Amino acid sequence: MHILWESTVYVGKYTIPCLICGRKSLPRRLRGNQFLLAVVYNQAGQVVGEACQECMQADPKEIQIRLRERLEALQAQLANLEALTQEPLTLPSLEAEFCSHRLLS
Repeated sequence: MHILWESTVYVGKYTIPCLICGRKSLPRRLRGNQFLLAVVYNQAGQVVGEACQECMQADPKEIQIRLRERLEALQAQLANLEALTQEPLTLPSLEAEFCSHRLLS
């Protein structure tokens, strides 16, 4: 994996999810409407996401720790979602929806 600062004019007002830690951040303003994005590439040279400024300032060991923590959090979320797929699903009837709507009005 390697990370490069790249300029862009497209995403200045929008938050970018960090591939490494998962937090959202704004791109770094370069000048005017130009911004810098920390673009993450895999070993094959393919773009796999962006990194936040905080992760860009971290050393490689800290980045590995953050990636491991994010992976563990995502695996826990996946396990919870898999467990939900095994539970029976019940939806309210149309009558129940109307009844609850009348109570809120």
